[in-house]
Amino acid sequence: MNDASNQNEGVVSPVDFVALSAGRMIGRYEVVSVLGQGGFGITYRAIGRFDEETKKLEERKKADEEKAKAEAAARAVPAPMPPPAAAPSPTAPPSVASSALRSGPDGSWHGTMHCTPSRNGGEITIPLSINVSGGTGTWVRPGSGPGTMGNQSVTIRINGQQVSVARVFVPNNQPGLMQTATMPARYDGANTITGSGPEASGGGRTCQISLSRQ
Repeated sequence: MNDASNQNEGVVSPVDFVALSAGRMIGRYEVVSVLGQGGFGITYRAIGRFDEETKKLEERKKADEEKAKAEAAARAVPAPMPPPAAAPSPTAPPSVASSALRSGPDGSWHGTMHCTPSRNGGEITIPLSINVSGGTGTWVRPGSGPGTMGNQSVTIRINGQQVSVARVFVPNNQPGLMQTATMPARYDGANTITGSGPEASGGGRTCQISLSRQ
């Protein structure tokens, strides 16, 4: 081998890389320009170009992400507080309400019946104590009976809120002849019976009755 050939050994000839022209597609990327060139090749600036299917997938992914964010925000909002409960309506005291619900009008009633004078007698006041059962109760004057004068008994009959009051008496001028005088009254649905007005069917008096349950 000659000296010239020895001198050329180990020398690497430079390689010229041919740059791609702008607009050339490499896969999904479009070449825009050359950024630099060196021993390992050429560096390009490129723009990614995606087909319609890829765009749809990207748009769907973005929509899913926005939906997930909206649902997470909705879950983070506290639920509205329920409106305050309405105040309970006032009721009767427990003793009154429970008594009325338990027995209706039945029970022990106490009070008075007061009547104005009549042509057959003077003013009268009758103290009443009546045990009502099944809506009916009667007061009987102690010692009354055949041949006795004056008031013999007072009976009340309760039907809903309507009360019938019947007073049995013996006129002073007619011994042994019993008569019945009636008048209406009203039951309040709890513990009171009241009534006022003229008696019917005899007596000719105007009376007032007031009873309370104990």
